[in-house]
Amino acid sequence: MFRRKSDSLAECCKIRELSINTLRMNKRNSLLQRKRDIEDECVINDRNISELSIHLNGDIGDDETTTIQQIIQCFQSECIRQQLNISKIIQDSMFLIKESNTNSIKCQIIQMYYQFSQDKNTIELMKKFNLHFLIIELLPNQNEDTYNTSLDCLSNMVADDIQLRDEVIHVKLIEIILARDIINGSVGHLIEALLKGRPFISVSKVCQLIPIVTKFQVCEEGVICTQLLLSMSNEIIDKMIISTLQNIISQAPTSLACFQCIGTIYATDHPTLISLFIKPTIEILFHYATMISDSLKIKTPRSSLRSNLLVDETSIRTFLWTVENLFATLCELDKKEAHSILSIIIPSKIISSTILCIFDQSINVCREAFSTIHLITTIISNIPQLIITLINTDKFFDIFEILFIQLEPNEVYHLLEIIRILVSSQNTQIILELTERNVFEQVDLFTTSNNTEIVNLAEEILRIEHLYNFNSDEFEL
Repeated sequence: MFRRKSDSLAECCKIRELSINTLRMNKRNSLLQRKRDIEDECVINDRNISELSIHLNGDIGDDETTTIQQIIQCFQSECIRQQLNISKIIQDSMFLIKESNTNSIKCQIIQMYYQFSQDKNTIELMKKFNLHFLIIELLPNQNEDTYNTSLDCLSNMVADDIQLRDEVIHVKLIEIILARDIINGSVGHLIEALLKGRPFISVSKVCQLIPIVTKFQVCEEGVICTQLLLSMSNEIIDKMIISTLQNIISQAPTSLACFQCIGTIYATDHPTLISLFIKPTIEILFHYATMISDSLKIKTPRSSLRSNLLVDETSIRTFLWTVENLFATLCELDKKEAHSILSIIIPSKIISSTILCIFDQSINVCREAFSTIHLITTIISNIPQLIITLINTDKFFDIFEILFIQLEPNEVYHLLEIIRILVSSQNTQIILELTERNVFEQVDLFTTSNNTEIVNLAEEILRIEHLYNFNSDEFEL
């Protein structure tokens, strides 16, 4: 409140105090009114809530439907939920759902079970009463909405429970899903829950699910389930999802989920798929490398840098993860084919973009880019022409200044391994570039490390560098 010039300071303070008290009173009244409104909305009050259940007195009809709706309403309030006698409600509802011929009541009960399945404590009670068997028994004759709700309920119950997963499979859940032949998010989420558990379900059961998964094509559920299928590393499964992967790879340039799915091929054991998809994967990597390179070269604040979905941190880390895993799988290819692929990738933007990622503001991106460069350098260490191509990549030698600062002590060994590979080539350009950037001075600091392996590697690098300089001086003389 503005002070009037005629008021004294004491009067102003009094006015302000009254004003604050008025505001507090209004706020309190508002909160009390809101509390009353909430209580009015909830048809169950504190006096009878603890005894609320589904009583089967007389004919089954509107009273039961109203009671179920009340339970659902109460369960959605966490403070009221604790007062419900869930065990009694489940017992009564199981009897009611079997005895009732009224579909609306059955639908209401399934909806109630779905609400229960969203709470971990209540899920345990549902398992105790074997509700999953009852829900599966009702699936074949349900309308689509209730069917979807039932599947969502089962998905919540199956999650992280291997024993329950195996039980629902044993009672022909997969066969029921196949017979209903409905493809939607609820079906997809349930299949995802069935595929996620470890140990995996049997290959024969997985093969039953694949025709459903393939119908999702490149929808989110289909991509996630295909990625889970890839994680099983089974050649029989691989052959059944080739056409699905072809569809997914066609969308990978514009879909991060599809890109991550394709990357899984190289993160797990898939010799057949690698041979089929390595060339289109490289084309996708070229695409992402160009996007990443263009974005990382822009000298703008981080918020602007990440404005495009395709160049956010997750996309960059997916790119680096895929590049590293792709290089790791080259040993599975024919030597000639592997060399051919290396000759394509090393001079490309895939490598230059990986190097640029070391300069990114995210420490996670920097370290993952370093890990990728370490693997690449190790793989091509015995191919001098590729080493020369690598070191001629823009900003390659600038990475050492960043890495000596950013890396953790346990990562330094891999950095020293890169330096050893480079100096072992005894290439004049390499030695001069490393000397100019004081790399050998940095290496010398590690000769006093507490880690014997790091000390030995640092000393080896310095011996090679000293020998090179000695031979160069002798040559000049």
